[in-house]
Amino acid sequence: MRTHQRSNVLLLGLSIFSQIAHAEMLNTNVEFSVPYNVVNGATEPFTPLVNFYGNSYLVYVDANFRPFVTQKIDNKLTTVPLDPLPDYTAFPDGHHRFSMGMDKNGYLHIAGDMHGYPYLPANYLPARYVNQTIMYWVSNQPYDVTSGFTFAGGANASTAIGGYGFNTIHFFNDNYGELYFAGMVKAYQSVTVSLIGQDAVGLYKYDAINKVWNTIGAYSGQIFPASDNVQEWKIFFWEYAGLSTGPGLAAWFQNYWPAFTFDNNNVLHFSVSGIVDTTSPSATRLLYAKSPDGGVTWYKANGTQIPGLPLRSVDSTANVADVVFDGKTTTPVTYLTPRVDVVADAHSNPLANVGIWNTDAYTWRRWDGTKWNSDISNGHQASGQRGLLGPDQKLTFIQDDTIWLRRSNGFNQYSAAYYAQKYVPLSGFNYFQCVSTLGLKTTGHFYGLGIDELVVTNTGVTTLPVIKLTFTPNDLPAGWAHQDIGSTIPLGGTADYNEGVFTIRSCGAGVLSNADQFHYVYHNLQGDGTIIARVASQDTESNYATDGIMMRETLSEDATYVALGVTVNNQLQFYYRTATGNSGIYAQQIVGAVPLWLKMTRAGNVFTIFNSTNGFAWTNMGSVSVVMAPNISVGLMAYSTLPLQQVHQAMIDNVIIE
Repeated sequence: MRTHQRSNVLLLGLSIFSQIAHAEMLNTNVEFSVPYNVVNGATEPFTPLVNFYGNSYLVYVDANFRPFVTQKIDNKLTTVPLDPLPDYTAFPDGHHRFSMGMDKNGYLHIAGDMHGYPYLPANYLPARYVNQTIMYWVSNQPYDVTSGFTFAGGANASTAIGGYGFNTIHFFNDNYGELYFAGMVKAYQSVTVSLIGQDAVGLYKYDAINKVWNTIGAYSGQIFPASDNVQEWKIFFWEYAGLSTGPGLAAWFQNYWPAFTFDNNNVLHFSVSGIVDTTSPSATRLLYAKSPDGGVTWYKANGTQIPGLPLRSVDSTANVADVVFDGKTTTPVTYLTPRVDVVADAHSNPLANVGIWNTDAYTWRRWDGTKWNSDISNGHQASGQRGLLGPDQKLTFIQDDTIWLRRSNGFNQYSAAYYAQKYVPLSGFNYFQCVSTLGLKTTGHFYGLGIDELVVTNTGVTTLPVIKLTFTPNDLPAGWAHQDIGSTIPLGGTADYNEGVFTIRSCGAGVLSNADQFHYVYHNLQGDGTIIARVASQDTESNYATDGIMMRETLSEDATYVALGVTVNNQLQFYYRTATGNSGIYAQQIVGAVPLWLKMTRAGNVFTIFNSTNGFAWTNMGSVSVVMAPNISVGLMAYSTLPLQQVHQAMIDNVIIE
């Protein structure tokens, strides 16, 4: 028999596992909070937050609709108005949000308070901001807001960004600090005639030496009579599609929320949903392109070069982008939301995300080297809408209308799921969004905003916290490993270990069918032996979520096993599978509530189970005979039961194997 001590986990003997299982712990911290007016809400792709090597900067609108900028440097908070004159207040419209970026010299750039600016609307603006090029400011000092900001978007200013009719704008950086700006703009405009198909995507790169913006794109190529008095701008993506009149959302308004991101190889990825059918007001195609040289040349996912710009969405055009998803091929024809996202894994393989309007089902589609695959398609927690690639090469997916986070080395349904609200002590914290990609690149941490769903729904003033999320390696003890059991588990589980406590996050239906779904933290057991563990705490995501101990012949989903688990609704359950492929069998169910000690012994093929409230006086619950090989696994199990899209968390300590 192996020696042990009750206060610590002590495992002796050789392990069948050649590597220590890697786990992660999620730590959170509220950096600071500001008073905030949600009418000018903070939702991606708008990025009002910048973090640079741990220093945070946030632009926000207060209760009086006046824009301010707060910085936190060396734990010191400083707040200044974006415009020093109090006559400027932001327009009270959720479309008029601000975005912030930082150039490679440390100057902060802020744009926003626009809804097709400069022509809609303008009457709320002070005279100095009417009929300029863009609502855009730059800090007077690098890395510091205390000296304020200067308006840089004037009609005759060389510093202005050279587009027109700005909306859904955002800043972003490559891996070398180069600053980019993108959004919905106009391809052309006339003061004398109404033009359809004029909406486009604009993309711009900042020249930090000369302090000017360069446009990445070309003119649409449309031919207009001189009498139309058309002014044109170079644009990155455009399609002449749409109706002058029509049902629903008038198709002459092509609602673009473009997504851009640089991966860790500095490849630029782009995605957008677009209208391609002049007989329909609906966006029906999800499109994609990538550039390895910062926007100079563009390619489809298979490496085929796109001849030039602007990128297009109709097959017959020369510059058509890669078609990720075509709603015309489905029944019924889908209406894709304008909101999209794009990310790539450590090997630059892209993933694009789009929602179907009538079902609000967001789906990630992954390029597998030969085609686009739909990997995860159901439920908000199972899909998510924002994908981020950290310097650790791991992908993290953030659902923007919940606070679920999913982590994976690749992209599949087994990526580990975390529920951020469990770790942030804030009431009403329902969203985690607006993550600073610059902060992620420079620190490896997730700096984002926490939003109260009730306040967002009802509108009003709330407190806006800047939250830091950190995933830190937290290896399991030597000889232990963990994995999901089950080929159809909806969300991946994970586990970590700290000071004698295993924390397990899990999903899945359980172990009573002929194919199990649960998360397993396990160790080798050769021959006879005993496992003791205390289920210390459980969350309450599901009344039937279950946690406990198990001995299992193999890691196959249909393997023989014996298990003892306690449910969230205070049921202590004993069950087993006598033959591979059979359904699990209930042996016994009694009342039992955490904290609760569990014990299982193996003597040949006889397994005996016990429970205790104190770890010393044990109640024998009976035995069962199950034929298993001499070499099996023994460990801890956790699953959520229903609903399957929930992630359940349990803490199990005092684990002893002897």
